[in-house]
Amino acid sequence: MAKRIIGSNDQVNYFTSTFNIKMMIAVVITLLYCFFNNTICMAATYYIDSTTGSDNQAGTLIKPWKTLSKIYLTSMTPGDTISLKKGSVWDENLNILFSGTSESPISIRTYGSATASPKIRGFIYISATDIQIQNIEIVQSELSGVIIDGQSAERITINDCILKNHALSGILITEGDSRDLSFSGNVIENSPMGIIAFNTSTEHFPTQILNNSISSMESIDIFIQGDSHEIRENDFFGNSQVGIMIDGGSERTIIADNDIRNSTTACVFISSTAESGHQITGNSFTDSNLGLFLSNNNPAESPTIVSGNLMQNNQTAGIYVSGQGFQIDDNLLIDNGEAGVFLISPSQDITILNNDISGHGNAGIYITEGLSSHINVIGNSIFNNSGNGIAALEHSVYGAETFIADNDVNGNGFNGILIQGDYHIVELNRVENNGSATRNLSWGATGIQVYARSSTDQAKHNLIRYNIVSDTKGNSEGSDGNGILIDEWCTNNMIHHNITFENQGPGFGVYGGSDNRFFNNIAYNNSIDGERQYLSRMEVVVASKAYPVSANNIFQNNIIFSVDQGVVPVIVDWNAHDKNNQFGHNIIQNSQGGDLFYWNDNVGSEIDNWNHLSEGNGDDFSIDPEFVNAENKNFQIISTSQAINRGIDVGLTDDFFGNPIPDSGTPDIGIFEYQATP
Repeated sequence: MAKRIIGSNDQVNYFTSTFNIKMMIAVVITLLYCFFNNTICMAATYYIDSTTGSDNQAGTLIKPWKTLSKIYLTSMTPGDTISLKKGSVWDENLNILFSGTSESPISIRTYGSATASPKIRGFIYISATDIQIQNIEIVQSELSGVIIDGQSAERITINDCILKNHALSGILITEGDSRDLSFSGNVIENSPMGIIAFNTSTEHFPTQILNNSISSMESIDIFIQGDSHEIRENDFFGNSQVGIMIDGGSERTIIADNDIRNSTTACVFISSTAESGHQITGNSFTDSNLGLFLSNNNPAESPTIVSGNLMQNNQTAGIYVSGQGFQIDDNLLIDNGEAGVFLISPSQDITILNNDISGHGNAGIYITEGLSSHINVIGNSIFNNSGNGIAALEHSVYGAETFIADNDVNGNGFNGILIQGDYHIVELNRVENNGSATRNLSWGATGIQVYARSSTDQAKHNLIRYNIVSDTKGNSEGSDGNGILIDEWCTNNMIHHNITFENQGPGFGVYGGSDNRFFNNIAYNNSIDGERQYLSRMEVVVASKAYPVSANNIFQNNIIFSVDQGVVPVIVDWNAHDKNNQFGHNIIQNSQGGDLFYWNDNVGSEIDNWNHLSEGNGDDFSIDPEFVNAENKNFQIISTSQAINRGIDVGLTDDFFGNPIPDSGTPDIGIFEYQATP
């Protein structure tokens, strides 16, 4: 009897029915997932052809729609795509009121083989989320090319579109909290404004404006009045008034790696007050009226950062600053009209750090008259400007001084550093070869000059220390060319531990200033201009006209050293010799045996005669200070120097090299406090 194969048909039926049940469950689960998660399970593509399409058709590739209004009348779902045929033109607006999701955005793209992009002569209005638009030409709107509802729109992307010839702007974002918007690769042309953004995004979901070409705007290329926008790698090149304007309470804008040129007012114009500043980095701002106009206020702990930018060939200035809370660092400023950095008082909490500044007319850095505080000018290279290197005309206050430190200031046409106000600390600067533009003027230059406007607007309480000043030029008649000069109506300034050498005029001078103190400085081989006609050739001069007079100035612990027989170490003129100007504990020497001093009409080479005429807290010395190597500008002293312990305590704590000065006993004369080897 044949054996029955048990369950063969039953097994087939079992497996078939089981499979069908599983498939049905899977389908139900998938449909439920799509329903609750609103994904692209049923995504569709709709085609629109303005030439051959019909709104009575299905909207397929073979049977496309004709008008954009058909989109508005159709219920779009996440993941759907709207394809506009290349070469088509629509004289209507496109309203997008349906939303996608972050996983399944709704896309508006192109299809077809024509060269021309699909063109909308009108606007696209978006009041939705998760929309992507690409490769569309949008022109001639009576408002803006793309209008985004700032109250509702999020995650909107507009890429590689052409937006031009609109009545207001290429893109407009209305006021609201829209975030995570992106505009990239677009060409925006020939409208009053390029992009207007009134929305407030968040730091983690900013509005991004990237890699766009913006040109030929009548007014402003990009206008921002809101928070957290990123403007990167755009190209601005079309004669607008302003490249980027940030206004109102805007904060946290990033402007990076853009190329902006030919702006008639400014490449970037910021006028805002906010708790957090902006970042402006890596840009090129050229061939405009101003590179940057900054008139915003930010707290010192969250400043606006301006770093690593190029500003060149702007007509008025590279950076124009007025307000609070800026850090301007590591920029290259070249040939920008009046100044590289033009700082308007009153301002505060501004740091100008490590910039290269050259080729400007009035000054490399110019700080205007007024009251400012906490201004820091540090570590800059300021060279070959036609006017002053640094001109600081503002008044500061005690505890909030202007700090000018560690700058290289050289080759400028007028003064190296000009101080015309109160409470500046000028230290550790290297100031050399300034003043060439004064050769044919009625006055010469000064390496570091403190100058006052009048008897009622004096320059006082400035601290000049630890600077090196050399090779300053005077005029052709031999006046000025000073190393460091305290000028008319300048009072209560302290000058200590500075080195001046090989200036065409005197190393140190007072002209009409009073109650100034010169401690532990070195004047060496100055007045090298052999044609000098004013007074004589000298290392140090105290002089004045009838009013104001130089009075009550004190010179102590200085080394005043001439290496030219025709250069007099000290001159005190006819109107200063009887005004209580005091000298004491200085080394006054002419190594070539020439005269040591002019005191009014007394001329002499004997130190005893000088000590008899001059007043001070102790006698001066005519001795060799025994420098390590003065010819190579090493003005430290050797262990046998007679300058050791010959000074007087004037209350200073550190020498030129940072060595401590003992707070008891007698300090050394000069810039160096000798440190004995233990």
